[in-house]
Amino acid sequence: MRAALLLCAAATACRFSFLGVDTGASDDLGVAPVDLATSGDMPSCECATGCSETPAHHCLALQPSGPVSPGDYGMTGLKVIAVNANIAINTDTGAITGPPMLMRAAGTGVINGIGYHVAAQSGGPSVGIFSVAGLSLASGFKISITGSNAFALASAGGVEIDGFVDASCTAMTPGPGGFAGGAAASDGGGMAGAGKAGTSAAPMGPASGGGGGAYGDAGGSGGLITGAMANGGVPWGDLTTPGFILVGGAGGGGGGLPMGGKGGGGGGAVQIAVNGALVVTGTIDVGGCGGQHGGKGTGGGGAGSGGAIVLEAVHVTLASSAVLAANGGGGAGGDDKSMNGNDANASVAPASGGGTMSSGGGNGGNGGASNGMPGQHFTYGRDGTIPDATMDFGGGGGGGVGRIAVRAQNASMGGINDSSTAVTPDALDINAIGSHPTVYGNATFQ
Repeated sequence: MRAALLLCAAATACRFSFLGVDTGASDDLGVAPVDLATSGDMPSCECATGCSETPAHHCLALQPSGPVSPGDYGMTGLKVIAVNANIAINTDTGAITGPPMLMRAAGTGVINGIGYHVAAQSGGPSVGIFSVAGLSLASGFKISITGSNAFALASAGGVEIDGFVDASCTAMTPGPGGFAGGAAASDGGGMAGAGKAGTSAAPMGPASGGGGGAYGDAGGSGGLITGAMANGGVPWGDLTTPGFILVGGAGGGGGGLPMGGKGGGGGGAVQIAVNGALVVTGTIDVGGCGGQHGGKGTGGGGAGSGGAIVLEAVHVTLASSAVLAANGGGGAGGDDKSMNGNDANASVAPASGGGTMSSGGGNGGNGGASNGMPGQHFTYGRDGTIPDATMDFGGGGGGGVGRIAVRAQNASMGGINDSSTAVTPDALDINAIGSHPTVYGNATFQ
């Protein structure tokens, strides 16, 4: 791990001078000292984060928002973890599988230098919180995160992500903290953002596609039969308040009729809180799954929405190669001679909806993504189609994007260095209700 990442931890990197007498010997932070002295009897501060004089002299420390607390990165026995192989993390048990040096047995407390416990959230999923002294993920390797609990990492020192962190919906299983898609003719999961089920006019009649799930932006409606109501999910949730709920994306609705296509699951929720520098040159993916096509004469499933990414640190660097992707999946085509919708891409490219070779089936709608084209950002899921609303079978709606929050100390004065062109949704995007699904701001230090 780069020496520049070894930033100020409260007990070890703090140096004060009283009346010119040096009381410490740590000066390898690569950060110019901050002199808070206003008189001869005040200490000078050489903490990278700044200092506080109450209740005693100490370096300012990150106060994470949401479910993570300073005690999570202040646990004793934590180690700096270098991930140079593929590993899998289970948020429900605390187990980490991979090479012996990186494995962690299930259970709470500190095991093999990695802490774990579960934090409950009112109105949302529980969170599996993992604690380390520092972490690096080497390029070419992946951390796969699974489980029903959302995922949080609390680190006492620097974190560098050069590889791939995967908390996306996979094989129709929602990402950690995300919601499942609906079965045939059933609503998806996910509070207000769930895609609604497709409807049918008669047991063997025309059928609507399922609606796409929503989170940071709206899900697309399925292709609708005559008289059917729009069934895409609506934007919901928030990552801006200090006590936000860490939650993943909503599921898509199932296609109309008993053998309609299943809705795709939502992407997962990831929070990384670092009492030091966070550098991302790799990828963090919390994308949703595409919907599935159904049987003959049925509507296609709606797609799941993207999930949540929260990054908090002293300083956050997003390199030009960095990807933060909270994209929605693509809706499935209607009728049996059709394709499933594509899962969300870990890029600015929207996931494609499933096409159809049936004369009576409609195409699924594309998923939401930033598109990489200023002025043409389609963060909402696109609607599915239906050839004839009186007799045919609609494709599912695409899933909307999720939410991203990036916070650092003095964010507007260089605390966040964003050179990435693949933050999706990006900070300029405005959703269907006029707010920003991605926000940058100040982290709290005390």
